[in-house]
Amino acid sequence: MRVVSPAVFLLLIGCSPASGTDAADARVALEGVLAAGRRAHLETDADLLGASLADTLVSINAGAVSVQLKDSVVAMFRGYFDGASYRAWQDLVPPRIHITGDNSFAWVARVVCVDRMSRGRAAG
Repeated sequence: MRVVSPAVFLLLIGCSPASGTDAADARVALEGVLAAGRRAHLETDADLLGASLADTLVSINAGAVSVQLKDSVVAMFRGYFDGASYRAWQDLVPPRIHITGDNSFAWVARVVCVDRMSRGRAAG
């Protein structure tokens, strides 16, 4: 089964302010996390995806807020990636990154177009 669809993600990210870290450094770090997430999808590597996650993940989807532990997110992605392959996983517009003035919190909104193949079950 092949699915090509746009998806919207909103990530809420807790950051630990480090001394000497400025907004530019925080932005570069977040862009690295986003790039690793893209690569994890293209390589269907749940451990790579989990490597950049905090201990808990706050997600907003269709107006519902959920909080999941890192281990459960990685386990979910192992199942999601099983038998899947990606031809594309591209940002349609540049991600919107907002970082608080003290670098303790950030949110990222991104719109991606995904071309995903999956064996025998609906892809999303």
